[in-house]
Amino acid sequence: MPSALCFAEDHTIWVGGEVRGATEGAEAWEYKVIRHYSRDGDQLGESVERSSFRVDYGLGIGWILAAHDRIGVMTYPGKASDPPIWVELDLRSQEIGRWTLSRDDITRRFMHAFTSDARLFASEWDKDSKRSRLLAFDRATSSWQKTDITLNALLLSADGNDLVYWDRSTEDPAGCHLIWIAAPKVRP
Repeated sequence: MPSALCFAEDHTIWVGGEVRGATEGAEAWEYKVIRHYSRDGDQLGESVERSSFRVDYGLGIGWILAAHDRIGVMTYPGKASDPPIWVELDLRSQEIGRWTLSRDDITRRFMHAFTSDARLFASEWDKDSKRSRLLAFDRATSSWQKTDITLNALLLSADGNDLVYWDRSTEDPAGCHLIWIAAPKVRP
């Protein structure tokens, strides 16, 4: 069952999904969790074997994002207490790499953006200051690094190499004032 999708720059569609109804202790089906389709609906590729994750049951796909030369997939394998895994694929559906993240990525970090040049960002809300801190993913350490950017805004997405935020500081009667900022240069 599809649970996340994105459109790549070439207008192809990337879909991630899972088999529903698996229960703990049951033998899980083998399948590829990512599918790649043309605009006409023809399957162009599939990748990432379910069994390549160490899970007893269940493999959730949180979201899929497209950069210029790759696709990023946030997976939630196994039980709710297991850490998420970030997987990157090239545009031929071949796996580039995967990184195990901390449980904090589910409980404290939300709203992610993947820039065209493949930098991954997340926001972390600070309830005391009522501001959002921008974090950059460091593949070398498989961890989030704080940036100097804090805003009274929520990260929504990326537009090329710019980050798009919903500005919470405005009293815009339309209800949505968006701002674009240049993504900080960080180690990919």
